[in-house]
Formats: sequence, C-alpha cells, structure tokens
Amino acid sequence: MISVFYSEGRNFPLVVCDQCGEAIKNAELGMVAFGETREEGKYQELAFLHKGQCDKTFKEGEKRPGGWMELSHFLARLCHNAGTGGENFVKASKGAAELERF
Repeated sequence: MISVFYSEGRNFPLVVCDQCGEAIKNAELGMVAFGETREEGKYQELAFLHKGQCDKTFKEGEKRPGGWMELSHFLARLCHNAGTGGENFVKASKGAAELERF
C-alpha cells in the first residue's frame, strides 16, 4: 500500500509491503503485482511487495495472472501518468530531495 508515516512532526510518504507490513526502502527490490482481471478498460487491484520471500508467500504463493512490474518502473510511470514528467518531475523532486530520507 501507499501510506504516510508520521514521525517527529514530519510526514514521510512510503510504499509498504502488503505481505510483511514493512516499508519498501529500495524500489529496485520491490515490485507491484497486478490483480486478477485483465479486462479491457478495467482497473486492476495492486499489491506492493518486496521481491523474493514476500512475493513468494503472498496469498500463499498463488500465481498472479495479471503479472508484475518492478517498483522503480511502476513509480516512474505513475509519476509520468500523473502529469509530473519532465520539468514538472524535476521541480517536484527538487523539494523532496531536501528532505531526509525515512
């Protein structure tokens, strides 16, 4: 899930693993699993997971017909599709880079 962790007066947006409940702190080690449906024009359910053990044990290891995408790729595409590509992304990330990492 995508969540916000509050600590010491600050909000930290995070991606949390739907299997173990821990923050995914390295997007290259995380993944997004797609839901069961592959119907044209339909939204799919997502699961945010650590690669490896969390992925293997999620929903008792059931194969997901929807597939998956590395979290780093998913987040880049999400930002682009939300209109924060190019110069807008640089502008938004400039402020975020000044924040300490959670």
